[in-house]
Amino acid sequence: MSPNPPQFAPGSWTIPQHLATPHLPLPELVDRIPTDQPLVLRPRIGRFLTVFTTIYFGIPLAVYLAAFVALLAALGGDLFEVLPVLAFPGAIVVVGGLVQLGIVLGFGMSGGPVLAANTEGLWIRARKWPAKSVFLPWPAVARIYPRRWLWDRAVCVLPHDPRAGSDAGTWARLDMGMQKVLFGSRLTASAFYCGRRSDDVLAELHRLSGGRVPIG
Repeated sequence: MSPNPPQFAPGSWTIPQHLATPHLPLPELVDRIPTDQPLVLRPRIGRFLTVFTTIYFGIPLAVYLAAFVALLAALGGDLFEVLPVLAFPGAIVVVGGLVQLGIVLGFGMSGGPVLAANTEGLWIRARKWPAKSVFLPWPAVARIYPRRWLWDRAVCVLPHDPRAGSDAGTWARLDMGMQKVLFGSRLTASAFYCGRRSDDVLAELHRLSGGRVPIG
């Protein structure tokens, strides 16, 4: 132990960066975020279906129908000549859309909540599937901020220890690397797909942390 341990002002929750070193244990991983907390963000299937049905069915079907009409016009309106040509692409559009929609729903809806918080700290998803989440006491959180990407609005949690969640597996580290590029933080939770306004979520996190974590 250092002969001169760092002194903290009363009520301070700041962890100096030199304390977040590799010899310290990683923040705790949990299989499932508890649902009995004051703040819980759960994915809503309606949001996923609205967005990804449009992406995987609406847009491809619009292109398919446009091609169908154009080919029908080029062949002089002979429906029996057009159907054999476009039947297979149409089947690919439908089956491919169903498979992709199933994958997205499986990753997005399984595993329970993506974020929860109480006065002691917060839980946030580190791996989508199989679900793994990390618990961060409020002293371990450096900052929380919102970030928009396309239609999504993410709540980004920046821990003092950059290793938080890195022991959730290889795929988790790859996913967190992508989150880092898009949002500036490896740990994020979508407020949009949970049907919540990010400003409301941030206000609740501010209240539960007692205002001791920089937010915004």
